[in-house]
Amino acid sequence: MPGHSHRLAHGCPELFRRGFAHGDFCGTLRSRIGSETHCMLHYMMGCALQMWVQGHFRQSALYYEHGLGFLALTKGTLDGSDWPLWTGQVLQNWKTFLAAAFPASAIIAQKRGSGESTFLSVGPPVQANSNWWTTGPRQGSYCPPPGDHLEGLKDQASGEVSVLCAIPVVWPGEETAAEAIVETYGSQCDRLIFFLASPDATTGAQARRVLSGHSSGAEVVDLALYWPDMLRDRADVLAAHGRQGISGANQKDLLLFAYLAREETLPDWVCRVETDSYFSPANFRRFVQGRQLHPEEPFYLGSLAYWHLHFEPRVVFNEQVQCLSRVAVKRLGSTVSKAPWAAEASYARCEVVPGHRGDIMLGLCLAEVGIGPFPDVADRWGREYFLNYQMEDMALHAPYHAYGDTMPDPRRIDSNAAIHWRGKAHIFMPCLEENQFWASPYPISFHDYKDPDKLRYVHEVLMGREQCRECPAGYQLASDFTIWCEPGGLEFADDQLVLDVPAKESMTPELKTRVEQWPDVPLRMLSFSVLGRHPTGFMSSRGRAEIPPRGSCDPRNSENAQQHSVVIDIGMNLGWFTALAAAHGLQVVAVEPSATKVQYMAKTLELNGWGELVQLRHGALADGGGKLFVDEARWWEKRSASREGGDGKTQAEAIRLDDLVLSDTKVCLLKADCRGCETEAFRSGEQLLKAGAIQVVQMEYDNSMASQAALETLQSMSPRPWQ
Repeated sequence: MPGHSHRLAHGCPELFRRGFAHGDFCGTLRSRIGSETHCMLHYMMGCALQMWVQGHFRQSALYYEHGLGFLALTKGTLDGSDWPLWTGQVLQNWKTFLAAAFPASAIIAQKRGSGESTFLSVGPPVQANSNWWTTGPRQGSYCPPPGDHLEGLKDQASGEVSVLCAIPVVWPGEETAAEAIVETYGSQCDRLIFFLASPDATTGAQARRVLSGHSSGAEVVDLALYWPDMLRDRADVLAAHGRQGISGANQKDLLLFAYLAREETLPDWVCRVETDSYFSPANFRRFVQGRQLHPEEPFYLGSLAYWHLHFEPRVVFNEQVQCLSRVAVKRLGSTVSKAPWAAEASYARCEVVPGHRGDIMLGLCLAEVGIGPFPDVADRWGREYFLNYQMEDMALHAPYHAYGDTMPDPRRIDSNAAIHWRGKAHIFMPCLEENQFWASPYPISFHDYKDPDKLRYVHEVLMGREQCRECPAGYQLASDFTIWCEPGGLEFADDQLVLDVPAKESMTPELKTRVEQWPDVPLRMLSFSVLGRHPTGFMSSRGRAEIPPRGSCDPRNSENAQQHSVVIDIGMNLGWFTALAAAHGLQVVAVEPSATKVQYMAKTLELNGWGELVQLRHGALADGGGKLFVDEARWWEKRSASREGGDGKTQAEAIRLDDLVLSDTKVCLLKADCRGCETEAFRSGEQLLKAGAIQVVQMEYDNSMASQAALETLQSMSPRPWQ
């Protein structure tokens, strides 16, 4: 830097020269520079270098991080100028600085003095002799042009990567949160384990009965049975109850890994997920496969947190969702098993103690075995995969609220955005003026969902069944397949996709009794969905059915694969149910009276390459031929297709169910959701029903007379009773 001092703006050269000559660069500049932004950037960089040389590594990190804030204010004028520091050069040096100042190694605690007081300084052993600063050549920043969002990811994540979802839960206290996890992403985990520390045997048995009884196959582990001295679960330690008691979260977060490390056969990855976080196993598999991360190498993945660089302990860690490779779990488990127990957390070592900062303690314990956070958790545009905030708050957490013109004094940390992005300038700054959003279209996690219904909403958005109404303009979550809907055209509503069924609480006692008594037989009818084991093996999320990977519709398992893999979708709508079936390789015959929606689905088939799997029929089922008429503007009403014509109505074909497939076809599933036409639809399928060709019927049931009539028609036309 001294060699470039002649290029600085008026007022700076002499200060730089005098400062370096007298060995007090910081003191010299501090008294003269004022608020001139360009000089402040160089002042902070010079102070960072001086503090490092003098062995004040904590202050060096503080000055450098402040300098990054001033860099955001000067970025547009530095690159290409005569100033000695350009954006790319500063950011590259910051990455090198982080590696030298925060290596993955055991934490050291030292008593240090400040005036008349002393304090415990805790941090990694700094690589003091590291040559982390390179003055030239000067480099500008570069934001890649819009391109393939899948770059660095696996296009279709396969099941070759196994994931165990480990959920520390307070029971009693977090029952509704646990049930929301079971209903949403839990079924996508290869193993789903809830870890608790029951206050008594009765409570533990209740948790096992409730959670293990779900169709997700969830497991429940009571850690208190193995470590009786740990703190037991109490609802008053939760944030919802004001954190009135002492939390055992630190203990539970570590001991669950110690428990798993004892297992002889572990999945490839173990992801610890807090109850208020959403986790996408599919996108995680896509990430680790694309990054070629092997489970037999030590990896520690999650939302990078650099904001603790200036606090004790000084550590880089991962917040809220942490995913460890199999070998990392083994190493961590061994360390935790030997770690000392204490009554109060010092956060100066790996220890089994009370407290609710398990993410920091986990980072300390992993550092002890030489495992640090994996740094490459953003795409080329700086958009992160692990998000430490709600999906709906994406705009509020943009780095614009922490750096740049909206934060003229970058030394302040007075917003959640500032905390989140502190220290991440090398990730976001190259595209600071380019990006509209800062989450990958393939997000792995979101956080801070205290309301379980909001967790369900996120799941619906990631599954493509809802649109994120609060997300920044242009943000489009990627699904495994694409539902086509023109911009400004039809929007997805709750009842547009698949099924709209009553909650269990709204069912009559007679209906509840009937669903609980359904036997597990090959021929059955599923008229609604409830939380629990479904007789068909179909998983449902808030009433929306999903084609199962196994069961009667699986073309891989059936001896008569070609005959047993046909799905008939009556009332296709925008095509979500048809798309799910096609995504599982099933042959589908889809019927829809709305010409607009048929056009949308044709585009969906084209985008996904499903033309040979799906047969589209523009029409509606009716017991008789001829023409029907559809009011496209009032498609949501009952019987939107009728025999009555009129102004503004379009024509559709009246189709018989018997005419949709050949007479010897075996239909593994008939889905009927056609706004009250179910009775007539069943009457038009007399031959198929009497032949027993339809294995499963899934239909909308709303306790109305029309629904009851449809059930009675179905029963009367079948050779044996539906169960």
